[in-house]
Amino acid sequence: MAAAGKTRVLVISDYPTVRADLRTILELVEGVEVVGEAAVTNTIHLPATAQSDIILIDLDMVRRKTRQPDRREVVRKFSIEAPEATIYILTTASLTAEAGSALPDRVADAFVKGIDTERLLDCIRNFRSENERKVEMQATRERSMKVVEQAKAVALPQVKFGSRLAYIDTLRMVLIVLVIMVHAAVTYGSLGEWTYEDPAQDELSAIILSFFVIDCQAFFMGLYFFFAGYFTPGAYDRKGIGKFWKDRLLRLGLPMLAYTYILSRIPNYIDAVANEGMQSSFGQFFISTFWTDADEGPTWFLFALLAFSLGYTLWRLVTRKARLANWLSKLPVPKTGTLLAVALVFGAFTFAILQWLPLGEMFDVFGVFSLQLQFFPTYIILFIAGMLAYRSDWLTKLPGKPLRFWGWLSAGLVVSLPLFFYVGGAVDGKLDYFMSGMHWQSVATGLWLGLAAVAFSMTLTLWLRGRVSANNKLAAFVGPNNYAVYLIHPLVLVPVTLGLSYFALAGLVKFGIASIITVIVCYGLATGIRRIPGLKSIL
Repeated sequence: MAAAGKTRVLVISDYPTVRADLRTILELVEGVEVVGEAAVTNTIHLPATAQSDIILIDLDMVRRKTRQPDRREVVRKFSIEAPEATIYILTTASLTAEAGSALPDRVADAFVKGIDTERLLDCIRNFRSENERKVEMQATRERSMKVVEQAKAVALPQVKFGSRLAYIDTLRMVLIVLVIMVHAAVTYGSLGEWTYEDPAQDELSAIILSFFVIDCQAFFMGLYFFFAGYFTPGAYDRKGIGKFWKDRLLRLGLPMLAYTYILSRIPNYIDAVANEGMQSSFGQFFISTFWTDADEGPTWFLFALLAFSLGYTLWRLVTRKARLANWLSKLPVPKTGTLLAVALVFGAFTFAILQWLPLGEMFDVFGVFSLQLQFFPTYIILFIAGMLAYRSDWLTKLPGKPLRFWGWLSAGLVVSLPLFFYVGGAVDGKLDYFMSGMHWQSVATGLWLGLAAVAFSMTLTLWLRGRVSANNKLAAFVGPNNYAVYLIHPLVLVPVTLGLSYFALAGLVKFGIASIITVIVCYGLATGIRRIPGLKSIL
C-alpha cells in the first residue's frame, strides 16, 4: 500500500481509450491510486511497475492470429518486474471453462470487459497486498491461538455441563482403590473395624498396615467430599430443585437403603459363618437380622452427601441474589499460604472434637449410620471448598508449580508419622494420648491430620492433572464405573479375604493379593451390573 494507505494500480492496455476509461473509473474509487498506464509493448522497466500493488492488463485470454504478444510471456515479464504485485486480466472473451483453465501462472483473476466491471471494482476496493495478507494471516493465527488458550481456560466450566474431566475420574478411581485397600488393611490387623477380620500373625504387617490406614484416612474421603461438592452446584443449576432432589434420592438414597438393608447381609452372613459358626441358612439369617442389625457399610458416605445436599439446597433457597453468585465466581485461587492456614484450621477442629470423641470411636446416627465425626469438620469445609472451586474455576486456574512443595511436604508427613508415634510413647503404652485428651500428642495428631489432608490432596490432584490426558482410555473406562465399585466392593472383598484365610501367608502378602483381586473383580462386575436395564441411571 502507498504511504497514504491507498491501493496502487498500474493500467496496461494497447488501447489509449481503454486506459483512459479505466483511469477515470478507478480514480473515482475511494482508496485507489492509479500510479501509471502504458501499452503492453512499452511496459518493460516501467518505473511504476515496481511500485504497484495491482497490475491490470487488458489482454485477451483467447490467443488470436495478430501481433499481440504471447499472453504467458507478458505475464511472466510483469511477474519478474513486480514479484509482489497482484495481476488481474481484462479480456473481451467470455470466460468459458476452456478459457478459465488457460489462466497463466501468477494471474489472480480474470474479468470480462463490460460484464465484470463491478466485480473488478469490488476486488480492488477489498484488495490486500501480499505483505498485508501475511500480516493478517499472522494476526488471525495469533487470534486463533488466543481463542484456543481462552477455550482451555474455560474448559472446566464447559465440562460442568455434560462431559467429564478425565483426571478427576482417574483421581476418584485412585480414591476408591484406596478405600478397598484400607478395608483390606483393616482385615489383616490394622487399626479400625471391618466386617470380616483375619488379623496377621506377624506384628510388622500390623504396624505397616496401621500407618498406611492413618495416611489414607487423613485425606482420601475428604478429597472425595471436595469433588462431591464440586459437582453439586452444576447439577442444581441444570436441574432445578425438583429434578436435583429426584436424582439425589434415586442415586444416593435408593442405593443407601438397598445396601443397608439388603446387600450388607451377604458379607455379614459370610463373617457369621466363618467367625461365629453360624448354622442358619442365609434366608433365616436375612429375616432374623433385617430390622435389628442394619449395616450401612460404605453408604455412610451417601448419607452424609444427602445431609450436605440438604444444607446446600437451604443455602440456595435463602441466597438467591445474583450479586452473591457473581462474587463467588470471582474468588481468587487459594495460594499455598492460604491452604496451609486452612490445614491449621482443620487441625484445630480435629483436636477440639478429639476432646469429646476420641479418635477411632464412632458416633451413631438413627442407630444405623456410624460416623467418624472427628473428620467431619474437614469433610464439611472441603465440600464447601468444592462448591467454591466450581464457581471460581479453581481446578483450571490452580498453578502446577506448587506440586513440588506439596510433594515434599507429603513425603515428610509420611516419614514423620512413625517417628511421631515413637517419640510420643506409643510403644510405651501411651497410645491413648494420641487419640484424645489435653496432651501434646493429641495436639500433634490434630495438626498432622490437618496438614496431611491438604498436602496429600494437593499432591495427588496436581500430579494427576498434569499427567492424565482428556482422551485417556483408563479414565474413560473407570469414570462411569467408579460409583458402582465403591458400593459393591465389600461383597467382593469379604469372600476374597475369607478364601485367603486358608493360606499360610504373611499379612502384607494377603493384603496385596486381596486388594488386587478385589479391584479387578469389582470393576468387571460394575461394568456388567450397569448394563442391567434401569441400573445405569442409578449407578
